[in-house]
Parts: sequence; structure tokens; C-alpha cells
Amino acid sequence: MTHKNIIPDEAVGFQVQRIMREREVELRAYTPIQFTTERPAQSCRLYYTRCRVFSGVHEGSAETSAGICDVLDKDGDIIGDFLLNRKGIKWLIKALGATVEPDFYADNGQGGGE
Repeated sequence: MTHKNIIPDEAVGFQVQRIMREREVELRAYTPIQFTTERPAQSCRLYYTRCRVFSGVHEGSAETSAGICDVLDKDGDIIGDFLLNRKGIKWLIKALGATVEPDFYADNGQGGGE
């Protein structure tokens, strides 16, 4: 099966968001990751391809996905996205070294970080 290229040439990084259906908070955002390589879009495509190969990309609807990965440009604007299943979220967070966004707790009334 061939997959279309969903990573735009302007892509420089990702931000993973986990959907928290069992809690009051709907999304848990992780720190945005920006690739500092000479060709950041290629790095984005590499991580997307690996995630897809390891069965981490969710092929169903947003209602049944575990999360979403926003594709970011150099200004931090969202220029694309792809859905993730639980395996994909876990793998991308670990592979990218992302942590829960510090503002997540303050913005969502969860009281203090860790």
C-alpha cells in the first residue's frame, strides 16, 4: 500500500497531543520538538515513516484515535497533522524526548507539574 506524503516541505517539527477521554481534560500536550538539521522536513518524514511502519499511525477516524501529531513550521504554526494510536504516541514521545507541556497543568487546572 502506498501512502501519500503528508509532511509539507516547510515542516520543521512535531507536537504530540494525547486525547484523554477518561478525564475532564480533553488533550494532554507535549513539548513541541523542532529539528535543527539542515533539512528538517526530511527528519519529520523519517519519524512519520518510522511511526507508520511500526503501526503507530491511526488509520481510522479522529473519534477512535488516541492522539494527534501536529506538524509545525518554523514559526510554530500547525501546517499539517496525522492521527496516532496508543503505540504511536508512546513511541513518538520517547523517540523525540518530548515531555508534558509545562503550561498544560496551569491551563487545565491540574495543579502543579509532575
